[in-house]
Amino acid sequence: MKNNKLIKIIDLIISSNKSDFTGLGIIIYEDKLDLPIESMNDNCCLKNLIDESENISSFLTKISNKNNDCHDGFHLINSDFQLTDISFYFSTPIISNIKPKKKKGSRYRTAFYGSMLKNIVCTISISSNMEAYIFINGKEYTIDEYRML
Repeated sequence: MKNNKLIKIIDLIISSNKSDFTGLGIIIYEDKLDLPIESMNDNCCLKNLIDESENISSFLTKISNKNNDCHDGFHLINSDFQLTDISFYFSTPIISNIKPKKKKGSRYRTAFYGSMLKNIVCTISISSNMEAYIFINGKEYTIDEYRML
């Protein structure tokens, strides 16, 4: 399931190495109709879909700082790799008998549990210190592990 567009987006975000980067969460989805999501800010609507890895990563890096009203929440990319929505609350159920590998924050856990939902291709959590994790059906990969799939 390795996707080179996803690798490129993550690599470009990580390589930006901006000091004011707050981290971000990404949902790659097939269909968002039944996803447990809600816009966190009505002013954070995209006027047009954003495609091309360079454009997506540049846009997400630009908004991922505490001074941008749209930095919070998860950002949605469809299975055609177009950024469709930004700044969404992602409310995932907790599966009590499955736990993530690491003791990380809310974005990491939400990405972990969210990766097991129907219509989710994968989820991504990138921390403020540029640690990236990709989750596919509850399996966690670092960017280097994902490259080797």
